[in-house]
Amino acid sequence: KNLSDSPTKIIGEMLTDILSIPAIKAKYLSKKVALNTEADFSNFVENLIKKNNLINKEKLVTPNIQIVGNAAENIVYSLNNQNLSDMFASLISNSCNIDYSTIMHPSFSNVIKQLSPYDAILFKELAKNIHTPAVQYKRCSKLSADSTILHSCIPFIESPFDNLDMESTSVSALKHLGLIEYSLNEFDLKPLNRFIECDYFKSLVSYYEHQEFFPTAIASRISLTPYGNSFAIACSLRPV
Repeated sequence: KNLSDSPTKIIGEMLTDILSIPAIKAKYLSKKVALNTEADFSNFVENLIKKNNLINKEKLVTPNIQIVGNAAENIVYSLNNQNLSDMFASLISNSCNIDYSTIMHPSFSNVIKQLSPYDAILFKELAKNIHTPAVQYKRCSKLSADSTILHSCIPFIESPFDNLDMESTSVSALKHLGLIEYSLNEFDLKPLNRFIECDYFKSLVSYYEHQEFFPTAIASRISLTPYGNSFAIACSLRPV
């Protein structure tokens, strides 16, 4: 609507055609789900229009068809989650902005598609900084050098990140997708107090008090990979 001049007209027509893809897919779902999906899709398009209207006219470029096409194919599966839907909208909108041209990659939409809602929340937090303090929890033997890793890397221990099993799974998933990497903090092996004073570690101390094992907490660090940093910028989770 109201797009008359080039390249705005070209971009508008391209997005109009491509955004028909999720609407078509929604019709193949059950009637109840389809109605919800179509409502969520309308909200998604409205959000996308708002984002595109914020782009300086001089910076508009014709988006890469691989990026917007893949995003339109994949968005239908994430429309009911605000965080994932907003990431797709940002990805499509930013692909129309020349400021983002050097960091865009066609695989980004497939990454969003593979994120769980929990993954999206966690990555948004991690994307606030290039490096995030974390901790590795281990169980060590008092009689030998044997040890067992209980949790390889935990970046948060307060709500909503209070389920360590779920958090460990998400951290592993984000690493598998190439967005983050983690390692022991070679600069400081002593973790932040919040990782030692949390209920989980206190429960470990109590549990192993009269056993041959004892718990330890080692400082770790999560870092965004170059790919993860570009992905965060493309999805408007970090400044360009």
